[in-house]
Amino acid sequence: MIVSGGLGCAPFPLLVRELRQGGCADVTVLSGAATASRLYPAERFRRGDDAVRVVEATDDGSQGRRGLVTELVAGACEEAAAVYACGPNPMLAALAEALRHLAPPPQRAEVSLEAPMGCGFGTCLGCALPAAGGEWFLCCRRGPVMEVSQVDWPGLLALPPAHVA
Repeated sequence: MIVSGGLGCAPFPLLVRELRQGGCADVTVLSGAATASRLYPAERFRRGDDAVRVVEATDDGSQGRRGLVTELVAGACEEAAAVYACGPNPMLAALAEALRHLAPPPQRAEVSLEAPMGCGFGTCLGCALPAAGGEWFLCCRRGPVMEVSQVDWPGLLALPPAHVA
């Protein structure tokens, strides 16, 4: 299962293709945005592949289900072996919370985090994010893709958003 929020859609058509070529029988994409005009076109995820199901949600209800894309997770994730997500950090934190309540949880859950990356080499320390267990990590060196359980979600949400930094 793929959870795409707004600008988090960019990496997923390639991931969908790789999953399908790697033997994944079906892929569900949960695609969310503020409005219908901001949704990534469903056909770009599918690319003609009927085994790719796209479920949409918009905050204002202008397309798909009204509400947040993370509200779709419980109903769509029952048999997902893996979850991959990209979008704003608050969406990813809500996803992490939703996954905590699934029984059984997916075997793998990875998110691509947002962080201001000034140098991309770890020297500026601009992308330091809180990790589970009280540690910090540099998103440019250890991420941006992280296992959901490795992130301190309350700590991350307490930081200023990436566009402010």
